[in-house]
Amino acid sequence: MKPNFIIAGAPKSATSWLVNALKRHPDTYLPRSELHFFNIKENYARGFDWYCGKFDPGKGRRAIGEKTPNYMWITPAPHKSRFGTHLPDIHKAIHGLLPNVKLIFVLRDPVDRLVSAFNHYRRSGQFSPYWNLEDVVFGRKAHLGEKYGLIDMGLYAKHLEAYYQLFDRSRLKVIITETDIKGAADKTLMEICRFLDIDPAHPEMNPGKEVNPFDPIRVSQAYLNYLNPFPNVTPLKRGARFASKILKGPPLEKYVPDENILKQIAAIYAEPNQKLFTLIGRQDVDWK
Repeated sequence: MKPNFIIAGAPKSATSWLVNALKRHPDTYLPRSELHFFNIKENYARGFDWYCGKFDPGKGRRAIGEKTPNYMWITPAPHKSRFGTHLPDIHKAIHGLLPNVKLIFVLRDPVDRLVSAFNHYRRSGQFSPYWNLEDVVFGRKAHLGEKYGLIDMGLYAKHLEAYYQLFDRSRLKVIITETDIKGAADKTLMEICRFLDIDPAHPEMNPGKEVNPFDPIRVSQAYLNYLNPFPNVTPLKRGARFASKILKGPPLEKYVPDENILKQIAAIYAEPNQKLFTLIGRQDVDWK
């Protein structure tokens, strides 16, 4: 079955919160995990039938969709990551196979999103837990920051403009994390239900809490994750957890950047943010 909506971005912006809310509605269906079909070469090569086979909603579900936040990132240089080989021009691939799909984008202050992504990568093994943000954004590890789109993913206007060129505006819904979720979650969920043509009066959709909070692990486990050449092999991931219990050591604390670094990053986003607000018709957003 073809999906009729996709939560397409942005990473580390409360998309998991939105999925958790939508799964509470009886008229929606989403697979348990992110599918990474349109953005990963190895998955896309499996074919559209493989993708559609991931949706088994049963009877009576009107809103059938998936969440892969990396779909918003349309300009990666083709490269290999832990998911596989990343593809550019994802918006064209989606439009080619699902021209009538509805798209939801959840956008967070790009400075906060970048810091959150950096902490996630330190934990999951893309980055060493001993690196700092300045090195990965501006210094000797900047090529890895570029590889994982630390700056580029937050240039929202550039990515959304490409989607607006292909899809009718009525099929795109943009949500601001700080204003629409943290500030008016229940109202926003009702708007999303109307956007998806499902009953907006369903109670208790709001999960009321952060879905993916930072969950500290030991520094030793984070470093073993970084050294692991086969990160998708479950026994190796379990081995890293087991080894960290033997090695012990301090917990991996959430990295808090220096204020001067945050100001430098905010300066990068200042003009693109204004382009975004004009593009989506919002002037009520108070980002750094």
